[in-house]
Amino acid sequence: VTRPQDSINEGNLPGFLLVVLRHDLALSPPEQRSAVLARFSTIKTRQDAANYVSEVAPKVRGARIARSGRKS
Repeated sequence: VTRPQDSINEGNLPGFLLVVLRHDLALSPPEQRSAVLARFSTIKTRQDAANYVSEVAPKVRGARIARSGRKS
């Protein structure tokens, strides 16, 4: 991550993070909604954002694999 301590409030990053949040909410059980939103609210730096994306990426990959019918 370049400039890991910089704010997430510049460039395309805020929009990208909202897309990641949307996927996270869609792929998480409804009872985890509050926890997902609480986790998202902790993101303040670019490093935090990178960590969050790394947490959500396996969920997205798993959903794509399941949707395509392939075995992992």
